[in-house]
Amino acid sequence: FNPGHRSLQRKLVGSASAVEPDANGRIQLPLTLRQVAGLEKKVTLLGMGHRFEIWNETILNQKRIEEERSLDEAASEEMTRLVL
Repeated sequence: FNPGHRSLQRKLVGSASAVEPDANGRIQLPLTLRQVAGLEKKVTLLGMGHRFEIWNETILNQKRIEEERSLDEAASEEMTRLVL
């Protein structure tokens, strides 16, 4: 195995926690994970195919703006190479 793969795997899933749903089917994320993600009262749940992500709404909006700029820049660069 590649040591880099192990390191990445540890970083990504090493802080995973088993949780049990309450009587209403709700789960409470551990405090450490909420702190790392900056989760407060209001969160956004994103469906991502076979998984989902839980985001702090403000951080998600900032991320979307950054990604939009990045996509715009990449598209602009590609358009300069376009030959019709």
